[in-house]
Amino acid sequence: MLVNIHTHTIRDGEITISTIGIHPWNVIAGTDITEDVTQYDAVGEIGLDGAHADTMQIQEYAFHKQLEIAEQYQKAVVIHCVRRFEQTMKILEGFQLPGVIFHGFMGSHIQMERAIKRGYFLSYGERTFLSKRAMDALRSTPLENLFFETDTSCIGVVEVYAKAAALTGRDMEELANATFQNYKRLFDHE
Repeated sequence: MLVNIHTHTIRDGEITISTIGIHPWNVIAGTDITEDVTQYDAVGEIGLDGAHADTMQIQEYAFHKQLEIAEQYQKAVVIHCVRRFEQTMKILEGFQLPGVIFHGFMGSHIQMERAIKRGYFLSYGERTFLSKRAMDALRSTPLENLFFETDTSCIGVVEVYAKAAALTGRDMEELANATFQNYKRLFDHE
């Protein structure tokens, strides 16, 4: 079984996590998580999206509030970050979280290194293989900080693993073992 750390389509043979959170596209003033956070593996998909800069103040408020909840309940977070890497990293400094996963990571090699230095995880999906910058980051991401995902894609995560194996020169089994160990370590699953 392969870990699919962020998906909107649950498929047989894939290990996924359950999340609760308010996406930056959906934030409104006064928004808050109202469900029991303890019933979920992580808080997410939360974060900042610079493509929706008109709501940035509300996005920041919601991001802070959800990070506070994640910290209080010691939940990992799944981060949505578009054109706001520096701002996101600065905000995350103020929180003690058991894990941070940048989903759909499309950042540069330098951004990858900065996230890795903090022990964060980077998740790569189908869009990775459309960006030279993201592919360069994937090639250098240490196995102990790596996840794969399908997000809203129609393909199965096995295809993402296969493309990543071809790109990195690693065996699919090695990638699968690494992401499974990361999943167990982060979510304390035996």
